[in-house]
Amino acid sequence: MTPIRTETGLPPVTLIQALLPAAGSGDPPSQSAQWINLLQLGQRIIVEVQAHLTDGSFLVKVGDATTRMNLPSATTVGEKITLTVVDKSPLPTFILNANPSAPIDSSNMSLSNAGKLIAAILQLSGESAATPVPGKSPLMPQANFPAPLLANALEQTLTQSGLFYESHLHQWVNGQRTITELMNEPQASQTAQISNLGAVNNIVPAIPVTKPANTSSMVNSLATTALPVTDKPADLTINNPVLAQLVHQQLHTLEQNRFLWQGELWPGQTLNWEISDDTPRNNQTLPHSIWSSKVSFDLPLLGKVIAHLRLNDDQLTMQISADKSALQQLQAHSGSLSHGLQVAGISLTALQMTSHA
Repeated sequence: MTPIRTETGLPPVTLIQALLPAAGSGDPPSQSAQWINLLQLGQRIIVEVQAHLTDGSFLVKVGDATTRMNLPSATTVGEKITLTVVDKSPLPTFILNANPSAPIDSSNMSLSNAGKLIAAILQLSGESAATPVPGKSPLMPQANFPAPLLANALEQTLTQSGLFYESHLHQWVNGQRTITELMNEPQASQTAQISNLGAVNNIVPAIPVTKPANTSSMVNSLATTALPVTDKPADLTINNPVLAQLVHQQLHTLEQNRFLWQGELWPGQTLNWEISDDTPRNNQTLPHSIWSSKVSFDLPLLGKVIAHLRLNDDQLTMQISADKSALQQLQAHSGSLSHGLQVAGISLTALQMTSHA
């Protein structure tokens, strides 16, 4: 789902793609294909939200068929949403919150080159749901390590994931980040492997080697050399699945405000890590952000442990779920946990420990 914000004061337009098929919906493929064939450009349809799935997408009912869609995170089950059809290929694409009374000229309706490029990338990635960023190597060489080292390794993992590459380019332009830091991100090594991007036949470097004095000229230069400026429809071909998956992950991170990572803490010890920005999007007065994080792992002595953390300014609440046999050990060390957080300037306002259901 791609938000398009305007400077006209109008509400942002949101493009939504149907993610086919709907896993576990029970609809035969022919039924899903039938409702797609009946769609017309400019047609308005009403869909009913039936479930919020664990990957962040929603199960919706369209007529007699069901499918999955990436709707805004604030969408509620049971809600009925009006969508307007803007494209049917490669996936049905809709506008959310279109003005029901506004006329639509379906004969002139099509996706922009940028929209077609994003659709092509999503199709190449082969993924419809959010996928975790994979860890290529263990964060720590062994199990016994100081906690600050792990914290630094986790920070580097998030920073160098490639999901925030364009933001880091902007920081580099402003002198807030070095080129060496940018070269540690996956885009720097993958961009040179693009063999064909429309009319651009020469390899375009991921980032310039030196920063020019006139940064605005550099930004304009990057924009015009990376993609051709033309009035003709672009024939954009991307054949780099790694970059395609990165863009796919970036789009999901942008829409869901959620970062997913899966890898090893140390050799043989896996970790699933999730970070979400829970700051209300329509709240312009909140002076700070609200963050939540979830970590889950199977430890050699404690078994499966899942921790949910929510940080509101400097106030932290935590919920820990573990096997019954491990709860007593965790509870015995809760004082040390609270003290360590206090030293770091974070107040643990609530701690709840429960056994797995």
